Amino acid sequence: MTNKKRVLIVDDDRVCRESLAVAFTKGGFNAVTAGGGNTALAILKKGNIQAVVSDVKMDEMDGMELFSEVHKHYSGMPFIFLTAYATIESAVELVKKGAYDYFTKPVDIDKLMFAVNNAICQQFLKDENEILKKELKEREDRKIVYSSKIMQELLEKIEAIAPTDATVLVTGESGVGKELIVEKLHIMSKRADMPLVKVHCGAIPELDEISELSPAAQVKILRVLQEHEFEKVGGEDTIKVDVRVVAATNKELPEQVKKGLFREDLYYRLNIIKIDVPPLRKRKEDIPILTEYFLSLFNGKYAKDLKLAEDAVTLLSNYIWPGNVRELRNTLENAVLTVKADVIDSQHLLQRLNYEDSEITANMYGNLRILEKKAIMETLNLTGGDKEKAARILGIGLKTLYRRLEEYKKENV
Repeated sequence: MTNKKRVLIVDDDRVCRESLAVAFTKGGFNAVTAGGGNTALAILKKGNIQAVVSDVKMDEMDGMELFSEVHKHYSGMPFIFLTAYATIESAVELVKKGAYDYFTKPVDIDKLMFAVNNAICQQFLKDENEILKKELKEREDRKIVYSSKIMQELLEKIEAIAPTDATVLVTGESGVGKELIVEKLHIMSKRADMPLVKVHCGAIPELDEISELSPAAQVKILRVLQEHEFEKVGGEDTIKVDVRVVAATNKELPEQVKKGLFREDLYYRLNIIKIDVPPLRKRKEDIPILTEYFLSLFNGKYAKDLKLAEDAVTLLSNYIWPGNVRELRNTLENAVLTVKADVIDSQHLLQRLNYEDSEITANMYGNLRILEKKAIMETLNLTGGDKEKAARILGIGLKTLYRRLEEYKKENV
């Protein structure tokens, strides 16, 4: 909070409000004045006001009405009343309703400024606390869930390098969770209590991804990494910065370097430490725990209590997930939202997953055959070998059942 604190002074007595404004300005505040409630509300709409000091008795709109409007539309805005002795009871009642404080006229300006400063600082801390709570909740919702050895080793590497200021290059396919890795690095670093500024290159003109920076932009980034300084666009002053850069990409930067599309010196500056996040198909042991986590997350979010059928768990565990963790998350959220039954089975998921890739098709077909065989054999065991009864339970024709049993014999299963 290094900028001047902005206070709005509202009083229909011009001499009173201007004298207060002068005093607040001398005290290091940025004072804005209004001669009535309507003018005050118009100023508040423009933003940047951090506290309101208002007289109670005003002709156009009294302070109590103004407070009611401010309290309704600007929750948390510190509001301090100036009042005559005859209205102390009313002011005390408003303090109970949420006003920060009240002062009787003639005002002790030093005490008033002290109260305004405290009110702004307290509200700032409350706002920061709410932001922190939100960030913590988001981090909890976005935590790294795993059980695989490969992810354990990756987290151990993060733990080792996080306390340093070394530049890190995070690589991996789309959807593997590179942003979560960056957040984890920040949380475990010496800069955890400082802002984590996420810059999405796609939001910057001419940029899409770090691998597609123009030559001019690459030079500028390289200078920041080497010298920790830059000049603003159109500016002449050199600005020194103390930052740690963590870059993330789903492209192969060495290939970009070979093609002359990416500066080799910038690549080596970014690649001091490399963290390659593996695709989900290379850590399939994480799928069950991720599935359980996302199902619990979305059940809670949408007030549901859905379960996963055994065949659905098998299906999810054997799918190769070209979209990685993001695709798994989206698939489960879709299922929780759209499934009408209490249990999500493989048929619900089959409608969502992509089988155009022949490798996926072959993989899934083999696993579904296993599931089908298991269901048939267990049902026959349940019926004591009664094929007609088993067919009815399975919902298939008797001829289909006989055909499947013949196929199993030929396959020696």
